[in-house]
Order: sequence, then C-alpha cells, then structure tokens
Amino acid sequence: METGKRVTGAIPVSRKSWNSSPAAIPFQGRMKRQELAGLILTVHAALACSSGDGGSALPPPGCEAFSFERCNVLDEDCQRDVFGAVACLRDQDPGPLPEIRTISRADVQPLFEEMATEELAESPQDPDVTRAAELLGLVPPGGLEPAAISEAQATLVAGFFDTDSGAITLVAENARRDGAVGLLAHEFVHVLQDRRHDLSAVPPDDASTDTNLGASGLVEGEASLYSTLWEVSNLGRTPSDVAWPRLFANSTADADLFMQESESPLLDAFLSFPYTYGFRFVHATWETTGQEGIDARYADMPSTLEILHGRASMVSALPTPEPATGYELIGVDELGAQLTALFASKNRVGPSARELTSAWRADWLWIFGATDSDDTLVIWRILLDDFSAEALTEDVNDRASPTGASWMARLAPSPDLGLSAVIVVGSDPAAVSTAVSSFADSTNGQNGGPSGSSREAPPLSIGHRLGSGCLVH
Repeated sequence: METGKRVTGAIPVSRKSWNSSPAAIPFQGRMKRQELAGLILTVHAALACSSGDGGSALPPPGCEAFSFERCNVLDEDCQRDVFGAVACLRDQDPGPLPEIRTISRADVQPLFEEMATEELAESPQDPDVTRAAELLGLVPPGGLEPAAISEAQATLVAGFFDTDSGAITLVAENARRDGAVGLLAHEFVHVLQDRRHDLSAVPPDDASTDTNLGASGLVEGEASLYSTLWEVSNLGRTPSDVAWPRLFANSTADADLFMQESESPLLDAFLSFPYTYGFRFVHATWETTGQEGIDARYADMPSTLEILHGRASMVSALPTPEPATGYELIGVDELGAQLTALFASKNRVGPSARELTSAWRADWLWIFGATDSDDTLVIWRILLDDFSAEALTEDVNDRASPTGASWMARLAPSPDLGLSAVIVVGSDPAAVSTAVSSFADSTNGQNGGPSGSSREAPPLSIGHRLGSGCLVH
C-alpha cells in the first residue's frame, strides 16, 4: 500500500498524517445525542455521542444543495455530498474529491511501524533528546520506539489524511459503522486545510514542542469544529442549539484526567489536548471572527498558553547556560504551559496542573549530551509567578525523581523576567550538582549563569511532528 509521506521522529502518526476524533454534542435543554460510530477521544474516556432522536437533517443557510444525511462512506455519491457540505461550511471551493482508501485493522500496526522506521532512518532523532523526555518523566523508557508506539496505536486509529498523497485512509472496520460519516467529515476538513494552508509545513520544522502542540490544537480543533457542525445539521439542529460550554467543560475535564494519569504524558497530550482544548479555542475564534479568523492563525500559531487561557506566551531568547565539563549542547526547546503542568503532575511536584498552566509565562529547555558517555543533562528554566516558582523548586529539592534520574532546582530571580524555577535533571548526579551550582543570573537578568555562553542554541523539539491518534471504541 502506497502511503505517501512517512512520519517523522519515533511516532508512527505524525503531523503529516492528520487524524480525527469527535466529541459529544450536548444541546440546550433536554439532552439529545447522535450515535458517532463509537469513536472516543482518549483511551480511557468515552466522549463520543450516544443515541438520540435528533430529527431530520437541516442544512445550514447557503448549503441546501447538500443533504447532511448519513450515508455509506464507501459510496462515491456519499463522499461527494459530505465533501461538498464540509467545504460549504468552511466557505471554500472543495476542488476535486480526494482519493479515499481503506486498510484492514490487522494491517494498521505493520504499516505504522514501517512508516516510523523509514522516517527515523531519513530523519534520525538525537538520542539525547529522547533521553531528555525520559528523564523528565514525559515518556517511559523505550516509549518512543516505533514498535512500542505503533503497537499501542494499532487498535486506536480510525483514519488519517496524508499530505504527500492527498489521500484519506479509513480503517475498513470503522468505515462500515454508522458514525463513519463524522469521521469522513473530519478528514475532509484536513484535505481542505491542506489545499489552503499546506499542512506539510504546519508548523515549521524548527518549531518548539509547544508550537507543535499548539499547531495540532489549531488543525485538529478546526476539523473537530466542522465535523461537529456537520453532525449538528444532521440532527436537524443549529449551532445555537448546542450547549457549547457544557460540551467543552465535559471534554476538557476528561482530557485533563487522561493526561494527568498517563504513563506517557508527552504522547497523550497530543492524543487529547488538540481535540478538546484545541476544539474549544477554534470554536471561540470561529464565533468571534469566523473562518477568516481561523485562517489567520495558520500564519500565527497559538501557544498552549493561548489555547488554554487566551494569553500569548513571552518570546525571548536567552544565552545558553554552561553545563558541567564534558557536555556539549544539543539544542533548546520550549515545552509550554500544558506540558510543564503535565511534568509537574507526573512527578508530583509543584502546584496543581491548572494553577501551573495559569502561572506559566515562558520556558527554555536546554539539552546537553556527554561527549564520552551516554549521559544526558537537561537545564530547564521556567518563568512562573512567585508562588508557583517557589513551590515547584521546593518540591523538586525535597523529593526523589520518580524516573530514577538525579535532579535539583533553584530559584533564579531577574529584574527583567521575574522569578524562574531552574530545574536540572540528568543521569550523572555530579553533573547535575555542578550545573545547579553554576547557574546564576547576570545583572541584566538575561544570562543563563555567570559562565553563560552567547552562542545560539539550535532549536529542537522533543515532540517534533508528534502525531494525534484517532481513537475507536
């Protein structure tokens, strides 16, 4: 089977293969729900709709040429009607119908492992970057290996869109379910996004982990919005009938629980955050500025802080701190508000996740590799409000790392930036102690330490092109 662009990094479904997952649709007044093929948003939390008698389909004004009725997604007439309806909702000329393929459930895992293995060969990930994610507790040891991830996702993915081939692939077993039209509508949104914005370049290759997660929130949030609007019309309702606050309160609460209890927060953030918080963010944008406002965000990717709290993150480059002797710089990342909070939850340090996402202002995560061993060192500066910085620093110093790594923390005040928590994590306790001891602010508050280097740290992302899985019941 031809698959087009292979995935990047160690994850079998990447930003090149955008995926779908619908949310439940609560309506104002008496709850009415529609069966959505048993699709769920996360592994443990069922967020798909249950049955209900929504009535006859009601095409929105201007889209009366399309039926908005359920149909067989393997039938070309059905495909054309759903594709046209979704394009009409986005006020876009659909262009030609994309190729729609099917794959058996049994063939998903071998395909994903093959894709991941080939992509790793083409764009190998520095092992220190993977070890940094493991030291921080964001993934378990070996959790980013192609075989491990492809096996985990093999029973979960329901469909994906490939940017190189321009084709949609549906898992055949899901394509025969009643709710497959919602899945197809979601994937059609990705086709339309790609034709307007070129999803292969969303986000840029040098984007941070936070930007990758924010971009996934934008892309999947928009697809979730329009597939939900299709479902609403199918139920004979209008957007004003939907209890949007209830929908988002339920879905984000379930996503929070899923992410905070995850053994692999980095991966599971990409599996749930885009379809819940990203959906909420895109819906708010759509309500205030319409499709034009959504389109504008593809040139101005939201951070997870903006998706969560509507505030832009602080952008500032800092000189690179000097680690212990014998280490070389690999690069610098920004994990962002959401993953900072998940780090704290996973390691049971600092304030609550909700408090940390609100307190977060910016972060700089420098990764270093030992020149004569496999040791990895992470120096992570997190700009927070005073209470959160102090609580996080105190807890790190009072508790052992659950991953078995060595870690220490200190406060770093700055007249320009404010108070930061500086967390140093590594596999060599002596290197960690040396890095913490040497870290201090210069008088202008911008230096990483008294021996901070003016060299520019190359950007990297521990979540580079990390994909979102479409999950099935």
